Amino acid sequence: MNLKKICFTIVATLALFNASAQQEKPTIKTLLKNEFAAMQSYSAAFTQVVVDAQNVELQRAEGKLYLKQPQKLYWETFEPNELTLIADGSTLWHVDPFVEQVIAISQKDAVANHPIMLLAETDSPVWDDYSVTESNGNYKLSSVVENAEYPSITLGFDKGLLSFLDLTDRSGQINSLKFIKPTKNVELDEAIFRFSLPDGFELDDQRVD
Repeated sequence: MNLKKICFTIVATLALFNASAQQEKPTIKTLLKNEFAAMQSYSAAFTQVVVDAQNVELQRAEGKLYLKQPQKLYWETFEPNELTLIADGSTLWHVDPFVEQVIAISQKDAVANHPIMLLAETDSPVWDDYSVTESNGNYKLSSVVENAEYPSITLGFDKGLLSFLDLTDRSGQINSLKFIKPTKNVELDEAIFRFSLPDGFELDDQRVD
């Protein structure tokens, strides 16, 4: 799987619910959103493994992740599969050192093509495209849209911390992330989430006013 499709970003954002909804028994989807709303910040190292539909390993990577409310993310994979994603609250910056290119995408429009952004955009209408079930502390998001790019997303929590995330695309490839030494609700420097164009890189600005 191309790393550009993998674009993982785990950021926690506040989920706002009206008073009438709060009086009702919360749905599983609401409980999942609340898990992320409880994380003002999150950071972890990670390992990433991609396998095909026959469970043959296609790619392996390591990296680090920082998330901060509202809607901020820093994701980096290390050599030889270098890639950096920075979500600053309004723009998702996709930095590809191999081709010396940066793609800028409106963050609110990034969710459909970058499903990990669901965790950054808990009020996104794309959530309506998924049903959510829970089993033993793991949450499974199943697409209700025919021929969805990512029909299945599974998330696991350990002691209130996101511990793993699996994405299955429509070809059957599974992108698995395991988070190492995660922490939440610690102070993160705002500078982590600021983007500046590296020298010599081309900018492909796909934001729409």
